[in-house]
Amino acid sequence: MKKSAQIFLCYARKDAAPVSALYEKLSLARFQPFMDTKDILPGENWKQVLK
Repeated sequence: MKKSAQIFLCYARKDAAPVSALYEKLSLARFQPFMDTKDILPGENWKQVLK
């Protein structure tokens, strides 16, 4: 099985809503998007998550 592309979503906070919609579309298309508000839990060490 082919591995899907990983996509880091970088955005300004004012653009969070459309980027969140993009995140969902990419997920449905079987890509692996990464968005801070979706993939980093509150209190989680973000440096470890980004490794």
